[in-house]
Amino acid sequence: MSTQASNQNLPIDTGIISSTRSAKSRPKFSQEEVGRLLFENVQSANNYAELLTGLAKVILDRSQCLALWAGQKPIHHDSKIAKSEIVDSNNWSFSKLTESNHVILSIVGDDLKILTDDAFASQATSLKFLDSDRQCSLVATPILTSLKQIDSPATVLIGCFDISCESELRQQWLLTMAAQAISTWRLRNQVNGQQAENKSLSSALSLMHRLGQTADLGDSARVMVNHLHRVLGCDQVVISFCSNHSDVKISAVSGVESVDQESEAAKKTTSALQQPLISGRMLKFSRHQEKTCTEDLALESYCQANNCEAALATPLLGVDEAVIGSLIVAGDSVKIMDEQLQHRTQQMLAIMSGQLGTVLRANRGLVEIFRSKFSRYWRAAKSKTIAAVLGIVLLAMLIPTPYRIPCECEIQPVLRRFVASPHDGILEQTLVDVGDSVTEGQVIARLDGRMLRVEKSGLQAEFEGARKRRDQALATNDIARSQIAKSEMQRYQSKIEILQQQLTNLEIRSPITGIVIVGDLEKAVGAPLEMGQTLFEVAPLNKMVAEVRIPEADFNYVTTAMPVKLKIDALPFETISGVIQRVHPSTEVIDDQSVFVADVVLDNSKGQLRPGMSGSAKINSGWSPTLWNLFHRPWESVRYWTVW
Repeated sequence: MSTQASNQNLPIDTGIISSTRSAKSRPKFSQEEVGRLLFENVQSANNYAELLTGLAKVILDRSQCLALWAGQKPIHHDSKIAKSEIVDSNNWSFSKLTESNHVILSIVGDDLKILTDDAFASQATSLKFLDSDRQCSLVATPILTSLKQIDSPATVLIGCFDISCESELRQQWLLTMAAQAISTWRLRNQVNGQQAENKSLSSALSLMHRLGQTADLGDSARVMVNHLHRVLGCDQVVISFCSNHSDVKISAVSGVESVDQESEAAKKTTSALQQPLISGRMLKFSRHQEKTCTEDLALESYCQANNCEAALATPLLGVDEAVIGSLIVAGDSVKIMDEQLQHRTQQMLAIMSGQLGTVLRANRGLVEIFRSKFSRYWRAAKSKTIAAVLGIVLLAMLIPTPYRIPCECEIQPVLRRFVASPHDGILEQTLVDVGDSVTEGQVIARLDGRMLRVEKSGLQAEFEGARKRRDQALATNDIARSQIAKSEMQRYQSKIEILQQQLTNLEIRSPITGIVIVGDLEKAVGAPLEMGQTLFEVAPLNKMVAEVRIPEADFNYVTTAMPVKLKIDALPFETISGVIQRVHPSTEVIDDQSVFVADVVLDNSKGQLRPGMSGSAKINSGWSPTLWNLFHRPWESVRYWTVW
């Protein structure tokens, strides 16, 4: 079984390497050659597991080693060592070892615990001879893990050796050399890491200085992507400043002055920038990886659109861990997937988080400032805010407010007078039009009297003939004929008087002072009229009445003397106040709605109101709790359909 397979379930930075090769089959090598092989592994190893694998191979091939373990335990700052912590507290699992290792472990298990504790406590190589029947020994040597031993976990290298054909000094030397090789590799990595951190810090400080000199957010974004492109040595860097994944928009692309947000490549880039904000962590994609998860599909589309081998996308966080945007770094697969570049990128972003937050705050508008302060307050006191808002809403619902009933209204005259034709005749002339103001007794039309005068002349001739017949009858003393002629004279006289009266009333006059609201008879001139036919309608305009249409559902809440506010469509900038004078007792159907009509008398001394004007009205029916004003209608509907 390989070393990596046997270490899958062990803690990080801990390896267990074993071998079951026969000790007698291993040739001896010089110390110089063994030392050279050990430190060649130090130079070539890329990670800790690879280092342990190489060192184990050298030790197992160049010595009489039966099994080899490398373990670790935390160093307590109180310098008190817990006994057997490496075996008990760290809960090592030896189930993945080969069959021979299980056999060896079952033999030396208790001695291994004791020797491990001794090596941890003394920080020196410890040796324990087992009894002669087993013909083996255990050697444990501590490993220097960092420049400051107290700040790092202690590690120990433990070997089980055959002592039948090899001295214990060689075994101790070999294990000590391996431990020194591990220490050298770790110290070198720490030095390299410290140098990389210093370089990242220097680059981040330089970028922070340049960001402080930018004029706006767009300039800051361009400076940042171009600086990261140069420092990281990648192909492309893209940045977006936003607060959540729904507001993502490309802020800048390295080496590009302006970005077409509607292009297909920009849309795929925007989708890739959204993904780390949704997942809340760094995402990586490479064309050479065997399996692609769902979260990496957006990065895969981005790489295809921009001809990149690999890309990583990470969210940008401010000093308060709030999301301020996202970043994409793309380029060669080996470079992008390198953990050191990823760590360096994260480190630079963490150093610059404060400066980025300052730049964003300096370029915020009033809406963003208000939203940021509200979000911060909401996160700090969410539950208290909800309770306070609910309490305020409840109190507001109990505050009395006026209940106003919305209605439609129409302006009509208070008084109407109809002017009719006094007798049959022909309309000769009209002197007024609709809308003209008239005074009481003013002539507003004339009738044609020619037919009346012709008829009167005929009747007068008939009257004179009857009088002659009466005179002849009296001369002949014919009493009967004289009486008949006298009756005819009286009949003709009556008709003449009627015609004379009609001739006197040929002028039609206004009965009151007001305005003509009906009576467009211009086209009726010369047409015959019948007695009683309405010709004009005259109404005074000094007072008007507003007919307010009250919905049937609100009829019970309206009484006389309630104040009313009216808005007339023709006078949009004026509000007319009035009081309900009378509410009609029966409903009327107006515009397919059943309403009650209420009269509101209005003063019209300025003459602004005219009959037929329409508008809206609000009746103030008194003060009630706001809760009742808002919800009494739904409650009444529920009661109507559920309670009988």
